[in-house]
Amino acid sequence: MRTFKVITEARACKEIPGYTPVHNKPFGYVVQIIPPVISYTTGEDIEGIGWFQYQKPKKHIRNIACWTKRKALALCRLKECELSSYWRNLPDGEVDE
Repeated sequence: MRTFKVITEARACKEIPGYTPVHNKPFGYVVQIIPPVISYTTGEDIEGIGWFQYQKPKKHIRNIACWTKRKALALCRLKECELSSYWRNLPDGEVDE
């Protein structure tokens, strides 16, 4: 089961490994996903070539649900994320094909 919390973007840059700010200078608020959503991509459709299969699946880690400028909006989004079946029911390691 996932939990969500609102943190400042500056704090997210320090706490979340590999997180880059949305703007040059971090400001605003993000909704953090705990534990992060992990998915894998096995290939992609390249125009003119067709389906290109990766030798190793690419790993995608989703640490945040959204970014907002104001804390009140972030708290509203937090409630939406908690009620959403999309974020709650995503298992770790889901394979996208």
